[in-house]
Amino acid sequence: MAANVVKESIDSREYSYSAGKVTATRTFKVYSSLGGITTPASIRSLFGTATTPDAMPTTGDLFPSETDVKAKQYSIKKDAESNVWTVVWTYSNGSIDPTDLQPMEPGYVEWTLDVNATFADTYVDKPVFPRYGTVIGVEDDNEIPIAEGGRQIDLEGVPVSALRLTTDISISETVESYGGPPTVYANARVARGSRNVAVWYGIAIGKALYLGCNCKRIGINLYSVTHKVQEATDFHLIQFPERDSVGRIPTVIKTGKKRARKVFWKQPFPTFADFDAISPNW
Repeated sequence: MAANVVKESIDSREYSYSAGKVTATRTFKVYSSLGGITTPASIRSLFGTATTPDAMPTTGDLFPSETDVKAKQYSIKKDAESNVWTVVWTYSNGSIDPTDLQPMEPGYVEWTLDVNATFADTYVDKPVFPRYGTVIGVEDDNEIPIAEGGRQIDLEGVPVSALRLTTDISISETVESYGGPPTVYANARVARGSRNVAVWYGIAIGKALYLGCNCKRIGINLYSVTHKVQEATDFHLIQFPERDSVGRIPTVIKTGKKRARKVFWKQPFPTFADFDAISPNW
C-alpha cells in the first residue's frame, strides 16, 4: 500500500458562474499509512506530483473538463482526532502563471500609479533643465538661461501658475524577515530623499524621487512594506527669484513687461541612489 493516500471527495465539487466570473472548488482527503504527514509542508510536497485522477493540483492547473478555470489558492486543515488532512482547492477563470506569487506570499509585489497634472508657481515656462536636474556651485552659478530656451512669465517678480506633470508611485511588497525588521527597511532609510541614479522603469535619471516607506508586521515573520516614489518631469527643481538686501525682487523690462531680473534653480534633493538596491523584488 502506498505511503501517501490522496482521495478527492467528488461529491464535494462546487462550480458557480456569475457575470462571466467562474469560481469552483475541489476537496481532497490525505492520509499517510507511515505517519509521514505531520505539517502543511508535507501536504504541499504532494501538489502536482502525480497524474492520477485523485492527484492534487498545483497553482495554475485546470479544473477537470475546463479550459480556462485554474487553481488559484488552497486551504489545509487537519481533521480532529485523526491522521487525515483536508485540502480544499479554489479555482477561478482568468490567466495565471504557476510561478506567480499571491498576496501574503514573500516576494509578492503590487504597483499603484497616480498620474497627475497640477499647477505650480513658475517664473520661467518650459525652460531647458540642467542635466539630470543637478545644480552645481553657488546661487549665482545657477541662473536659468532664458537665451537657451523657455519664456519668463512672472509679472513684476510675482510667479504665474504653469502646468507641472508628476506621477505618484506606490509599491507594496510582502517580505519575510527573522529577528527584526526586514533589510528593505534599512535600505529605504539610506535612499529616502534621493533621486534615481540610473534609468528606473523607463524614468530618466534624476526624475524619480524616493520618499520612503511604511513597514508593517502582518505575520510571525512577514512584513508588508509600502514604498512611495514620485516622478516629476521638472526633476523636482524649484525656481526662485533674486532678492536684494531687504528682500525685494529687482525687476527689469523683458518682453515688454517688468519681470524678475534674475531667476535661479534650486535642487532640494541633490543626492542620488540606486533604486534597484532598495528591494530585490522590484
